[in-house]
Amino acid sequence: VVAVRFVLDERREAWFRHLIWWPGPVLWVAMVLPWFLWIQTATDGAFFQGAVGKDLKDKVVGASEGHGGLPGYHTLFLLLLFIPATLYLIPALTMSVQKARRNLSVDKGVFFLISWILPTWIVFEFLPTKLPHYLLPAYPALALLCGYAAIRMMDGERRPVSRWISLALFLLGTGLAGILMSPIGVQIAQSETLGDFKTVSEDIVRASWTTPGAGALWMLVLFAVFLLGTVWCFIRKHYQLATLLAVGCAVSFTLHMRVFFLPQQSWLLATETARTALSDICALPDQDGCDTHPDLIQAYGFAEPSFVFTTGTDVKISPDSNLVLLPASDVPVSAWVLNLEDKLVSADSLRTLRDQAADQGRCVTESSPRYASNYSNGDPVHFIAIRIDAGPCA
Repeated sequence: VVAVRFVLDERREAWFRHLIWWPGPVLWVAMVLPWFLWIQTATDGAFFQGAVGKDLKDKVVGASEGHGGLPGYHTLFLLLLFIPATLYLIPALTMSVQKARRNLSVDKGVFFLISWILPTWIVFEFLPTKLPHYLLPAYPALALLCGYAAIRMMDGERRPVSRWISLALFLLGTGLAGILMSPIGVQIAQSETLGDFKTVSEDIVRASWTTPGAGALWMLVLFAVFLLGTVWCFIRKHYQLATLLAVGCAVSFTLHMRVFFLPQQSWLLATETARTALSDICALPDQDGCDTHPDLIQAYGFAEPSFVFTTGTDVKISPDSNLVLLPASDVPVSAWVLNLEDKLVSADSLRTLRDQAADQGRCVTESSPRYASNYSNGDPVHFIAIRIDAGPCA
């Protein structure tokens, strides 16, 4: 109701009419059209069919690649992804609703931000496929709205109810974030993941994973100090200092997470685990200390784009990969990394490659098993890499 009234009241205002600025779309077409024609030509028309006819259609029609969620998914993720602006989130929303209802003639920037946020949020909340980063285009507008609320509160505007709700959300989000990025969070996450493995026992996987580290615990302590300071200053209505401390809280947490904590959690890096399995048998492109390198690398039962980005654009991933061993005259050295946890892969897949190599009289080298959790879809991965050289083993 608020949104409809807002459009009806503001549609004749100059600022609203400026949103329909036709030179903008024309300039966009002039910039994008050459690239679009070029890539369509380079892919024989397959780009548009794959990007729109399959990828986009799959996301609109259903939960693509298992990334589904109910409406409200993105709102819940605000608690973690919007720190520290959650400190002013509820006052920002209540101010916006009040202005839209009263049709105030000032603060047109607030109306512009609402026009930015609302359609974006509605579309992605009701889109069947959901991933946390989908809504990032709306975050700058929401952050500006929170900044506006912060300035108004610094100037003395009272928000007796919404500020307490916002403080509670800020504490809930930062508390969850701190737990997730601590040894306790790692233990809980690993315990949940261990039960998902079907091709190997939990004990074997647990033994292969290093004891979860906390990274730099002193950074977590600094994070806690900033958090307590933020809460105290916000309660005392020292909003300037509370905002500064909240930024320090976010910076210290980010440093802990990106620099000290996540690099230790190799069990969450499925792509790096696959590359480690390949490196065990000298099967990475341009790997140091290897006499020869594979001419073809394929990932079977694994389809993360990050594997292509880090390993090379010449590699094949599912569903384009296969288990056909080409003759040594065509491809002297071939390598595969197989995910045995995938439903299309089994011990028979390894046997197929070994049998083909034996028929051609070629040497087979296999890596030790490597285990991880693919955080992008929550699935466990059980990798074994295999390399097949041109001739018999030395």
